This record gives sequence, C-alpha cells and structure tokens, in this order.
Amino acid sequence: MGNEASAEGGPARSNSPPPPRIELPLRDFTLSELRKYDGTNPIEELDGIKAIYLAVNFVVFDVTAGKAFYGPGGGYNCFAGRDASRGLAKMEFVTRDGWDELLDLAPDERQSMLSWEERFRDKYIVRGTLVKEESP
Repeated sequence: MGNEASAEGGPARSNSPPPPRIELPLRDFTLSELRKYDGTNPIEELDGIKAIYLAVNFVVFDVTAGKAFYGPGGGYNCFAGRDASRGLAKMEFVTRDGWDELLDLAPDERQSMLSWEERFRDKYIVRGTLVKEESP
C-alpha cells in the first residue's frame, strides 16, 4: 500500500487534501507571468493558494493537485512555473529560460510531448495559453 506508484512514476503521496478547485476564465500567460506559479508564491486570484502551473505545448496547466511531484522538493519541481515542453519531450529535467518554438524536436520527441499534453489534459485543469512576450 505505502509503496504504490503514481501516474508520474514516483511514489504515491496523499499527505494533505487536494486544494479546492477554483474556476477561472482561460487567459494568456507569458513566460515571466508563468514563473510566479511555482508553488512558492501565494496567488491572490486563487485565494492565496501557492498554485503550481506549467506549460506543455503552449497549454498552461494547473498542476497544484500534484504538488507532491511539482511543488518544492518534488521530483518534477524543475518544471513548476515553466515551459516543460522540451524537458518532457526529451525526458530530461531541463528547462530553457527564453521562448522556445520547439521547431527542432525530432518526430519521436514531438510525439512524446503530445502524449504528455494529453495526460495533463486528462488529469489537470487548463488555465490558458503560453504566449510570447511582446517586444517593446
């Protein structure tokens, strides 16, 4: 029982109840806006919850319910508040700081990324779209 694996591949954890599901309208997020949703900052529009968002294939997901994996100290924490597309596509725990068009992904990497996007759509709330920062 205590050693069951989760969908993310790590040990199942249920130390605390999931955060309440707060409905918000979909919105656009730039990379800099997404960064504040890394699980360490209370988010005002979410009643102070330290929400965790990440993006896959330009779709922003609320993965707060998976905070054992994506929150501080979690095995996938490097993706919190970031574009996780390339890292998940390549199965590497690496993210880029700047905008990534993902144009150089190999077909199998692109398919891997799309599979992750599908899993996230099935499990987590979509909060919006990752968009490129406007040039001044």
